Order: sequence, then structure tokens, then C-alpha cells
Amino acid sequence: MNVKNEAKARYEAKHPDVTINVQKYSYDDVVQKLNTNLTSGVNEGLPEVVLCEDPNIQKNLTSYPGAFYDLTDKIDFSKFASYKVKTLTVDGKTYGVPFDMGTEGLFYRTDYLEQAGYTADDLKDITWSQFIEIGKKVKEKTGKAMLTLDPNSVNIIRDIMWSSGAWYFDNDGNVNIANNPAIIEGAKVYKSLMDSGIVKLTTGWGEMVAALNNGDVASITTGCWIIPSIKAEPTQSGKWAVTHMPRLEIQGGTNYGNRGGSSWLVLNNAPNSDIAADFLKETLASDIDFYQTILSNVGAIGTYLPAASGEEYGKGQEFFGG
Repeated sequence: MNVKNEAKARYEAKHPDVTINVQKYSYDDVVQKLNTNLTSGVNEGLPEVVLCEDPNIQKNLTSYPGAFYDLTDKIDFSKFASYKVKTLTVDGKTYGVPFDMGTEGLFYRTDYLEQAGYTADDLKDITWSQFIEIGKKVKEKTGKAMLTLDPNSVNIIRDIMWSSGAWYFDNDGNVNIANNPAIIEGAKVYKSLMDSGIVKLTTGWGEMVAALNNGDVASITTGCWIIPSIKAEPTQSGKWAVTHMPRLEIQGGTNYGNRGGSSWLVLNNAPNSDIAADFLKETLASDIDFYQTILSNVGAIGTYLPAASGEEYGKGQEFFGG
């Protein structure tokens, strides 16, 4: 909400005749509302602008042709990370403004790891097998679980696939599950994690964040957008660090992955779609200072390339050891 309100304040200051209403919905509610309304062809009740998670964007664009505003000639997309623009593009037309990245990392409590006898070098570019062994030692020495897992979520399997250059489909669009090495080995890792005794089971976002802020776990492997939630507990400043995520021990396995990330879409048939498109252009697609502010105040890392030259992007993070 802070990001949206910052953009709202900046645009309304330049356009006093425009009032922007910011509404908050849960992720599941947004997905359900979009799917229900767009499938039935009903635009009433939908906002002009929605923040959509990147993995769902191509599905939305191809399932509901004509539903989203064509921004191809309105935005300079060369100023955004190319992989984000590609996600928003269908048949040569681009239908949204890229926002934050989901670059994945292993965020960990340095104090817990030190109590178990580990240094930062011990966690650099490790395998999942090594991660599990480290977790066992941490649990033994500190009594803390190594990470949280939600048994109702497949996020960790998706993370493992992404980091190994694999997905549910191959490059030709064919289903790639039964003999997919990343899924096979990922399932083994998941079972090993569950059998190891180093996992704290949580359900939903709130329980997961509470486990971090309460000091119940020693680490989390997830997207960089988790930073504001970790920093929500100020007493833990200086006790966190971040490194590359663990990797699978298969061909193509890497310590680099992505979870989520999001972009802004304008509903084409919304009553104020032209104003909404201009709102995105003047704030999220051009305002370098806006990106400095949301990085400093919220921890949101944008994919607007000129923002990287700003002062905030060059600062160290004391919370994560500088």
C-alpha cells in the first residue's frame, strides 16, 4: 500500500483535478475477481489498475484478449529490465508497466549460524543437501528450525525448477513433468527437508512472517521482496545477511532463482483507462526519485533501470550487515 500511496500522492500533486482511490485486496481475491469478471465480460467493479504477479501475466493476456490496455507506444520500455518487458508482451504489443523483481536469495540469521559454528563463507553457493546438514546443526545448537514451509504451497518446488532452468512445460509448450529431473530431484529435497526435523510448518503469509519476526527460524529462501517484512522487526537489525539460494545437484542446477515479482496492468475498458495509463507513465515509468523513496521507505526494488543510478541504490543495508 505504501508504494501505491506514494505514486498516488505524486500524481495528484501534478494533477489536482484527479483523485486516485487506492484499494487493498488479498492476492487470492484479486485473482478470483479478475478471472470471474473478465470471463463473464463484466467490467463493473474492476479497478483501472491492478498489480499482477508476473507468473500470471501471460495467462491473463492470452486468456482475455482485448481486456488490457496497450501501452506499447506510451512507455519507453527500453528503460526496464528486458525479462520483465518480455513477460508483458504478446504479439509485439506490451500491456503493462514492470514493477519489482523477485530475485531469490537465502536470507539467514547470522547470530544463529554463528552459534552453530558457521560463517558467511559456509553458506555461499551451497547445495540443498549441504543446506539440510547445516540446518540440522543449527537446530541442535540453537533449538531453532532452519526454515518455514507451507504444506499447502508448491513455491519451493517452483523455486527449485526456476533455479535449474526447468518448468512444467518445455520450450515448445509440451508438458514436462513425468521425466523432469528438476521435479524429481526437487521432490527428493522436499521430502528430505520434511524428514530432517529442521522445518517449522506454517500456513499462509502471516504465519510465515511471524516465524521470521519472532526469531523462530534461522533462514528463508525467497524473493527479495521479503526484505520489508524481515525489517519489520527492528530489534533484529544487524542479525541478518543474504547470500545465493541453495542449488540442486543436477545438470543445469544453479544458485540463482526467481520467485514472483509483479507488474502493473490497466484494464482496457475501465472508465478512466487513459488517465490510469498516464498515471503509470508519470510515476512508475519515469520518476527516478519515486524509486529511491520506495526503496528507502519500503524496501521495494524496482526494475526501472535508470533508478539504479540513484543514491539509495548505492547504499549499504545496515540491517543485513551493511
